[in-house]
Amino acid sequence: MKITVLQPNLFPFKSYLEVVNKVDKVVFADDTYYNDKSWVNKTVLKKNGKKIVFRVPIEERASSKKICDLVVSVGNWRRNLLKIIASEYKESPNFERVFPVVKEIVKLPSENISHIAAYSVFRISELLGMETKFCLSSIAYKGTEGSFYKKIIKICKKEHSKEFVTFAMYRDTFNSDFFIKNNIKIGYYSSSSESNFSIIDQLMNDEGLFK
Repeated sequence: MKITVLQPNLFPFKSYLEVVNKVDKVVFADDTYYNDKSWVNKTVLKKNGKKIVFRVPIEERASSKKICDLVVSVGNWRRNLLKIIASEYKESPNFERVFPVVKEIVKLPSENISHIAAYSVFRISELLGMETKFCLSSIAYKGTEGSFYKKIIKICKKEHSKEFVTFAMYRDTFNSDFFIKNNIKIGYYSSSSESNFSIIDQLMNDEGLFK
């Protein structure tokens, strides 16, 4: 079994979904602390053909909380997000098939941004025909202690996984020796995707995607 551990990303880039498709199971690391670099509450969209970063507003002092504990702020972010997507892609070939799924994700009856982001990955992978399984670290591995690497090792052993997959850009900083000593192979994935937009852009415009 191959697994990866990823923070839940809201409507992620294509490369993120490619890693998801390379493994048997994704563990969403939602029990890590939030910081401004996290993509759990933001995504890159097109608006009038230009790139924008859409941020779902979350409660104040988020940096002192774990991702699984973050709650979205009251506001019209759901309506605004759907309006941007509908306006940009209403003439796209796959709009009628993709937009209802996007709307379902955005209108998920939860104020927990971790759940919304994780659900966006799950539903898009399902839409693309992937068979990858998912779980939330805060639930499936609640109470697992240790450093980031040690927690991954514990997860791999619990899942009877002999290979952990991560992005190639981490090759120079990832502690591969620690995994090898624990009889776990590291798979580094390098994406050929040059897209600077959310996977939504490909879902809407790739006419051969659902044939």
